[in-house]
Amino acid sequence: MHTFLREACEVKPGVSVPRKRLFEAYELWCHEVGEESLHDAKSFGRALRDASGYAIGDDDEKGYRPRMADGTRPRHYVGVALKPEWAYGGL
Repeated sequence: MHTFLREACEVKPGVSVPRKRLFEAYELWCHEVGEESLHDAKSFGRALRDASGYAIGDDDEKGYRPRMADGTRPRHYVGVALKPEWAYGGL
């Protein structure tokens, strides 16, 4: 998880990413680098928070759920964003 965060993400205050999008990017990253992925989003979330030293949180904890263009409010991880090269499907 540490390598995924270092290579594909930016961990910093004031950013967020939909949970589903981050998990999809993680699965793609694992496939591209030959790593075995965690197979469910819940395990991924726990590992993500542990690896970040809890710098990454849930929108539920922070009260932050932006509305998307289609009107939905997907759940987000806050304190993390995908690097541009991973934000749109990987390398």
